[in-house]
Amino acid sequence: MASPCLRSTCSAPNAAYHGVMQDKGRIKACRHCGIENTYESPGKSYKCDACGELMDWSHEIECRNCGALNYFMRSEFENGKCVNCYKPIIWTLKPETYVPNSLPKKKRFFALLAGFGLLAMSLYGVITQHLVLSHGSRYFSAIRRRYEFFGWEVSLPVVAMVLVGTGFLLMIADHIDKRNNEYRYRMAITGLFTVGYLAYFVAFFFGERVR
Repeated sequence: MASPCLRSTCSAPNAAYHGVMQDKGRIKACRHCGIENTYESPGKSYKCDACGELMDWSHEIECRNCGALNYFMRSEFENGKCVNCYKPIIWTLKPETYVPNSLPKKKRFFALLAGFGLLAMSLYGVITQHLVLSHGSRYFSAIRRRYEFFGWEVSLPVVAMVLVGTGFLLMIADHIDKRNNEYRYRMAITGLFTVGYLAYFVAFFFGERVR
Protein backbone atom coordinates (compact mmCIF):
# COMPACT_ATOMS: atom_id res chain seq x y z
CA MET A 1 0.00 0.00 0.00
CA ALA A 2 1.25 3.50 -0.80
CA SER A 3 2.51 5.85 1.86
CA PRO A 4 -0.11 8.06 3.51
CA CYS A 5 -1.08 11.39 2.03
CA LEU A 6 -0.67 14.40 4.29
CA ARG A 7 -2.30 17.13 2.26
CA SER A 8 -1.75 19.90 4.79
CA THR A 9 2.00 19.29 4.82
CA CYS A 10 3.09 19.10 1.21
CA SER A 11 1.78 19.08 -2.33
CA ALA A 12 3.24 15.66 -3.15
CA PRO A 13 0.89 12.65 -2.97
CA ASN A 14 3.27 10.77 -0.68
CA ALA A 15 4.96 12.58 2.22
CA ALA A 16 7.89 11.24 4.26
CA TYR A 17 7.51 10.84 7.99
CA HIS A 18 10.27 13.32 8.82
CA GLY A 19 8.47 15.91 6.75
CA VAL A 20 5.32 15.94 8.83
CA MET A 21 7.30 16.20 12.05
CA GLN A 22 8.46 19.72 11.11
CA ASP A 23 5.80 22.40 11.63
CA LYS A 24 7.91 25.46 10.82
CA GLY A 25 7.61 26.40 7.19
CA ARG A 26 4.40 24.46 6.56
CA ILE A 27 1.99 26.03 4.11
CA LYS A 28 -1.74 25.63 4.58
CA ALA A 29 -4.77 27.42 3.18
CA CYS A 30 -7.10 29.18 5.59
CA ARG A 31 -10.45 27.39 5.80
CA HIS A 32 -12.26 30.76 5.95
CA CYS A 33 -10.75 32.78 3.10
CA GLY A 34 -8.60 30.24 1.24
CA ILE A 35 -5.40 32.31 1.47
CA GLU A 36 -2.24 30.26 2.06
CA ASN A 37 -0.38 30.86 5.33
CA THR A 38 3.12 29.78 6.35
CA TYR A 39 3.61 28.44 9.86
CA GLU A 40 6.29 30.23 11.89
CA SER A 41 5.49 29.72 15.58
CA PRO A 42 2.44 29.22 17.85
CA GLY A 43 2.47 32.90 18.81
CA LYS A 44 2.68 34.27 15.28
CA SER A 45 0.68 31.75 13.26
CA TYR A 46 -2.49 31.14 15.24
CA LYS A 47 -4.44 33.61 13.06
CA CYS A 48 -4.75 33.92 9.28
CA ASP A 49 -2.55 36.70 7.85
CA ALA A 50 -5.33 37.79 5.51
CA CYS A 51 -8.67 37.54 7.33
CA GLY A 52 -7.56 37.27 10.96
CA GLU A 53 -9.58 34.12 11.68
CA LEU A 54 -8.10 31.27 13.74
CA MET A 55 -5.93 28.88 11.72
CA ASP A 56 -6.30 25.10 11.96
CA TRP A 57 -2.76 23.71 11.67
CA SER A 58 -3.71 20.06 12.22
CA HIS A 59 -2.35 17.52 9.74
CA GLU A 60 -4.77 15.70 7.44
CA ILE A 61 -3.70 12.05 7.47
CA GLU A 62 -5.25 9.27 5.42
CA CYS A 63 -5.31 6.01 7.39
CA ARG A 64 -3.20 3.26 5.83
CA ASN A 65 -5.72 0.63 6.93
CA CYS A 66 -9.19 2.00 6.09
CA GLY A 67 -8.54 5.20 4.13
CA ALA A 68 -10.40 7.45 6.59
CA LEU A 69 -9.19 11.03 6.97
CA ASN A 70 -7.84 12.00 10.38
CA TYR A 71 -6.83 15.39 11.74
CA PHE A 72 -3.98 15.48 14.24
CA MET A 73 -1.51 17.99 15.61
CA ARG A 74 2.15 16.99 15.55
CA SER A 75 2.12 16.28 19.30
CA GLU A 76 -0.62 13.67 18.78
CA PHE A 77 1.19 11.51 16.20
CA GLU A 78 2.69 9.05 18.70
CA ASN A 79 -0.55 8.17 20.53
CA GLY A 80 -3.26 9.10 18.02
CA LYS A 81 -5.78 6.54 16.74
CA CYS A 82 -7.73 6.45 13.49
CA VAL A 83 -11.27 7.73 14.10
CA ASN A 84 -12.72 4.89 12.00
CA CYS A 85 -10.71 1.70 12.59
CA TYR A 86 -8.71 2.78 15.70
CA LYS A 87 -5.40 1.76 14.16
CA PRO A 88 -2.49 3.80 15.57
CA ILE A 89 -1.64 6.78 13.37
CA ILE A 90 2.06 6.10 13.90
CA TRP A 91 1.56 2.85 11.94
CA THR A 92 0.36 4.94 8.98
CA LEU A 93 3.17 7.48 9.30
CA LYS A 94 6.08 5.18 10.07
CA PRO A 95 5.10 1.50 9.71
CA GLU A 96 8.68 0.21 9.81
CA THR A 97 9.09 1.24 13.46
CA TYR A 98 5.59 0.46 14.72
CA VAL A 99 5.32 -2.52 17.09
CA PRO A 100 1.73 -3.91 17.14
CA ASN A 101 -0.06 -4.41 20.44
CA SER A 102 2.75 -2.99 22.55
CA LEU A 103 1.84 -2.35 26.21
CA PRO A 104 4.20 -0.51 28.61
CA LYS A 105 5.71 -2.56 31.46
CA LYS A 106 3.80 -0.70 34.21
CA LYS A 107 0.48 -1.25 32.46
CA ARG A 108 1.31 -4.93 31.93
CA PHE A 109 2.10 -5.34 35.62
CA PHE A 110 -1.13 -3.58 36.64
CA ALA A 111 -3.24 -5.61 34.18
CA LEU A 112 -1.67 -8.87 35.37
CA LEU A 113 -2.18 -7.99 39.05
CA ALA A 114 -5.75 -6.78 38.52
CA GLY A 115 -6.71 -9.76 36.34
CA PHE A 116 -5.49 -12.48 38.69
CA GLY A 117 -6.65 -10.51 41.74
CA LEU A 118 -10.23 -10.28 40.47
CA LEU A 119 -10.28 -13.94 39.46
CA ALA A 120 -8.96 -14.91 42.90
CA MET A 121 -11.66 -12.82 44.60
CA SER A 122 -14.36 -14.41 42.46
CA LEU A 123 -13.06 -17.89 43.32
CA TYR A 124 -13.10 -16.95 47.02
CA GLY A 125 -16.71 -15.81 46.69
CA VAL A 126 -17.76 -19.06 45.02
CA ILE A 127 -16.06 -21.19 47.68
CA THR A 128 -17.22 -19.25 50.74
CA GLN A 129 -20.56 -18.02 49.33
CA HIS A 130 -19.81 -14.70 50.98
CA LEU A 131 -18.51 -11.36 49.66
CA VAL A 132 -18.22 -7.82 51.04
CA LEU A 133 -17.93 -5.04 48.43
CA SER A 134 -17.82 -1.25 48.61
CA HIS A 135 -19.72 1.21 46.49
CA GLY A 136 -19.26 4.99 46.26
CA SER A 137 -16.40 7.45 46.56
CA ARG A 138 -13.34 6.51 48.56
CA TYR A 139 -12.68 10.21 49.22
CA PHE A 140 -16.07 10.95 50.81
CA SER A 141 -16.98 8.49 53.54
CA ALA A 142 -20.51 9.93 53.74
CA ILE A 143 -21.41 8.46 50.35
CA ARG A 144 -19.30 5.30 50.58
CA ARG A 145 -21.37 2.17 51.22
CA ARG A 146 -20.47 -1.45 52.01
CA TYR A 147 -22.66 -4.35 50.92
CA GLU A 148 -22.62 -7.98 51.98
CA PHE A 149 -23.58 -10.87 49.71
CA PHE A 150 -24.54 -14.39 50.84
CA GLY A 151 -25.39 -17.56 48.91
CA TRP A 152 -26.89 -16.97 45.47
CA GLU A 153 -26.38 -13.20 45.93
CA VAL A 154 -22.68 -13.61 45.16
CA SER A 155 -23.50 -14.69 41.58
CA LEU A 156 -23.60 -11.22 40.01
CA PRO A 157 -20.47 -9.89 41.77
CA VAL A 158 -18.62 -13.07 40.80
CA VAL A 159 -19.70 -12.75 37.16
CA ALA A 160 -18.65 -9.09 37.17
CA MET A 161 -15.19 -9.87 38.57
CA VAL A 162 -14.65 -12.76 36.15
CA LEU A 163 -15.56 -10.59 33.15
CA VAL A 164 -13.41 -7.62 34.15
CA GLY A 165 -10.53 -9.89 35.25
CA THR A 166 -10.63 -11.69 31.90
CA GLY A 167 -10.56 -8.30 30.18
CA PHE A 168 -7.35 -7.37 32.01
CA LEU A 169 -5.73 -10.68 31.08
CA LEU A 170 -6.74 -10.15 27.46
CA MET A 171 -4.66 -6.97 27.55
CA ILE A 172 -1.64 -9.14 28.36
CA ALA A 173 -2.58 -11.61 25.60
CA ASP A 174 -2.86 -8.69 23.18
CA HIS A 175 0.67 -7.61 24.08
CA ILE A 176 2.04 -11.13 23.52
CA ASP A 177 0.22 -11.60 20.21
CA LYS A 178 2.28 -9.56 17.73
CA ARG A 179 -0.14 -9.93 14.84
CA ASN A 180 -1.60 -6.63 13.68
CA ASN A 181 -5.05 -7.40 15.10
CA GLU A 182 -5.30 -5.18 18.16
CA TYR A 183 -8.75 -3.94 17.11
CA ARG A 184 -10.17 -7.45 17.75
CA TYR A 185 -8.75 -7.48 21.26
CA ARG A 186 -10.00 -3.95 21.85
CA MET A 187 -13.54 -4.93 20.90
CA ALA A 188 -13.44 -7.97 23.19
CA ILE A 189 -11.93 -6.03 26.12
CA THR A 190 -14.45 -3.20 25.75
CA GLY A 191 -17.32 -5.71 25.71
CA LEU A 192 -16.05 -7.54 28.78
CA PHE A 193 -15.51 -4.33 30.76
CA THR A 194 -18.91 -2.91 29.81
CA VAL A 195 -20.89 -6.01 30.78
CA GLY A 196 -18.70 -6.56 33.85
CA TYR A 197 -19.18 -3.05 35.25
CA LEU A 198 -22.91 -3.22 34.51
CA ALA A 199 -23.19 -6.51 36.44
CA TYR A 200 -21.16 -5.02 39.29
CA PHE A 201 -23.50 -2.05 39.78
CA VAL A 202 -26.67 -4.13 39.36
CA ALA A 203 -25.38 -6.53 42.03
CA PHE A 204 -25.78 -3.88 44.76
CA PHE A 205 -29.56 -4.05 44.38
CA PHE A 206 -29.40 -7.63 45.73
CA GLY A 207 -26.79 -7.19 48.46
CA GLU A 208 -27.36 -6.26 52.08
CA ARG A 209 -26.09 -2.87 53.12
CA VAL A 210 -23.92 -3.09 56.22
CA ARG A 211 -22.67 0.53 56.39
